[in-house]
Amino acid sequence: MTTPIFPAQAKSIFYLDSHLVLNLEAPVTALLSQVYAHTLARQLPGFRALQTGSKLNFKSLRNCHLTSEQKRGLCHFLQAALCNVGKHSIYASRLDVVCTKQASQHSLQIIDNGIRITGPAQSITSSQGTRQARILSRHLQGKLRQIAILPQGTVYELSWPASVKPHNGFWQFIQQRPQPLQFNRLAR
Repeated sequence: MTTPIFPAQAKSIFYLDSHLVLNLEAPVTALLSQVYAHTLARQLPGFRALQTGSKLNFKSLRNCHLTSEQKRGLCHFLQAALCNVGKHSIYASRLDVVCTKQASQHSLQIIDNGIRITGPAQSITSSQGTRQARILSRHLQGKLRQIAILPQGTVYELSWPASVKPHNGFWQFIQQRPQPLQFNRLAR
């Protein structure tokens, strides 16, 4: 039997999928490590050829003060960027996740060396994950970039100032909540 989650608790949890629920009160470094490991364990075609990657290190975010909403956004960004590699890249043998802090700027980069397979129906620029990442970058007062590496590969980068001001209600723009039906009593 599962414990019911009340609205106050729901603000501090992140459902990675039906098997993993993360507590957003945990340090962002631990959350991102769990998102990385769990997402790469998925059986996605773009992950089959992976052979090497950089040593995972989120330590530059250790002293980054983020709200639960901002942590949720970073978890979504990392998961979506990794899934883009898994779903839209072939022959990627290397996948790097680079997290840095330079001067007063944080940066989270996901870099692969695969060949991108996108067509009109699979445009990366129109994916839900990318739309959410754009909203997150505005919320963090940062920038989102997707850079093609020649001859092959892609960099997904989210950068934001180290001193981000909390913004209430960020996820109200992302969550797809069903709207109640409105009935017109005069229409009968």
